[in-house]
Formats: sequence, C-alpha cells, structure tokens
Amino acid sequence: MVTGIRLLNELCTATQAHEPLDMIHKQQRSNMLRKLSVLILIALVLPVAVLAQTTGKIAGQVTDAKTGGAMPGASVVVVDTELGAATDIDGNYYIVGLPAGTYTIQVQFIGFQTQTVVGIEVSPDHTRELNIELTPDKAVLAQTTGKIAGQVTDAKTGRAMPGAAVVVVDTTLGTATNIDGSYYLLGLPAGTYTIQAQFIGFQTQTVVGIEVSPDYTRELNFELTPDTAVLAQTTGKIAGQVTDAETGGAMSGASVVVVDTELGAATDIDGNYYIVGLTAGTYTILVQFIGFQTQTVVGVEVSPDHTRELNIELTPDR
Repeated sequence: MVTGIRLLNELCTATQAHEPLDMIHKQQRSNMLRKLSVLILIALVLPVAVLAQTTGKIAGQVTDAKTGGAMPGASVVVVDTELGAATDIDGNYYIVGLPAGTYTIQVQFIGFQTQTVVGIEVSPDHTRELNIELTPDKAVLAQTTGKIAGQVTDAKTGRAMPGAAVVVVDTTLGTATNIDGSYYLLGLPAGTYTIQAQFIGFQTQTVVGIEVSPDYTRELNFELTPDTAVLAQTTGKIAGQVTDAETGGAMSGASVVVVDTELGAATDIDGNYYIVGLTAGTYTILVQFIGFQTQTVVGVEVSPDHTRELNIELTPDR
C-alpha cells in the first residue's frame, strides 16, 4: 500500500513537471507564427514598393498632325518589348511598369505614317510625357479611303449647331461638330454608309446610302428639327448679345462657350448668339474675342423651356 501511494505521488509530480514545458512549447509556436506572418506580409508588400522604386510610365496623346484632332484606337508600342497600349476616345494612352532605361516608341494608325521616337528615357517612379502627331499617309488614303464632311444646322433658325454628334452607323467612327457646326469624318474605306446626326432636344436625323469613294470628300449637310416635347420637358436656352464695352458696337464672331461642356456658339453679324439644348442647371459661360479680355460669368441658371438672357460687354485688352 505504501509503495503504491509512493508511485502515485511520483506520477503526479512528473505530470506537474511537464506542464511548464508544454506552455513553453505553445509560447514558442505562437512566436514562430507571429514571425511567419510578418515575413509573409513583407513578401507581399516589398515587391510593390520595389516596383514603384524601379519602374516608370510613359503617357501622352496621339493627334492628327493636320487637323489636331484626337486619334482614338491608335497603337502605341515599346519596341523590342511586349508592352504597349491603344489610345482611348480622347487619344490618350498610358504605358506602365517600365523598368528604368531608354526606349524606342512606335505609333501606328491605319492611313497614317508610322512614327518612331527613339531615346525616350524612363526614370523610376516618374511619368515621361510623350505626345505624338501622326501625318496622314496620302498614298494609302488615296488608294483606300475617303471622307464625309458638312455642317449641322438648326432647321428652324438656320444657325450652326456646335457639339452635335455625327456618327457612322454600325462602325466606331464618328465626330462632334465644331463651333461653326462643321464636321469631318476621315479614313472611311470605300463603300456605302448610313450617317446619323444627333443633338439633345432635337430629332435624330438618319441618312442612308451615302457612297464614299477613295480620295474623295462626300459633302453631307444636316438640318435638325427641334423636338418640341423633349425641349419643353428637359432643356432651356441662353441667348444674348456681345458688345464692345467702350464703343457699344456689336461684336460679330465672338466665341461664347459653356464651360465643361461641348456646347457653345459664335455671335452673328449683329453680335447675337443662341445656345440651345441646355439641361436644366447652373452653368459658367466664357466669352472670348481676339484683342479683348476674356469674360467669365458664373452661376447662370437655365430652366426647362425658358430662354435665359445674358448680354456681355468685352473690354479691349490694351
């Protein structure tokens, strides 16, 4: 009996002696897991930090050297690499992840001469700006493509409609009219097309069977009819006269634009202007004329089915 009790006491003592060892092992395992987590985090973050320190970017815009217009869909590639980009709707492109060094950039677009730019230096964590102007390849264009050009006007007033959309149906080609309502569609392969003109608050006009021949400009003018129902519900106008602040004389050909939009107009022979199709809201109006100080008017409120009168006096820039 005494011997059995002694053995039981020794077993309990031994068990108690092992408990601190288990706690030590658990603590060691916890420390190891903590260190491993830190190492994993470093492994994930370090490459990003290193990449930011070792690579740069090239960005810019591709435009038509003749017209100055943006060229969406142009190909911009870094020669002898697999890096490159296509320009967006505004002709802009971005090439990222370039290791520091010197590169050759090549830009291509159908119907235009390929342009190659050498010696483009890229620095770590820096964006190298590179804008490209492509020159039309007359030989290629003459053999394969033609143009459509014309003007979009208001059928009711006869006035030019800047900012109207003119698109080639079932293609990605299209453009917006200029301040005088004119437009140009370039690089059209020979064939027959459907052309559509659109403007907010006006009925869309579609013209079918427009034939385009190589090296030829097909003239196509549009007269858009106001959509009375839409205009009354959603849009208003801004109209007025631009005059010389010193003489009071009318200023023909002054530019009146709605800031942060594609809407605007040029004053007529009497200095009058009309901007239609404005969604109800508050706008900033900018008025410019060569030799005169630019005038900006903020907080111009436009209501649906209402004409907001805004007369401007420009001061000579002496």
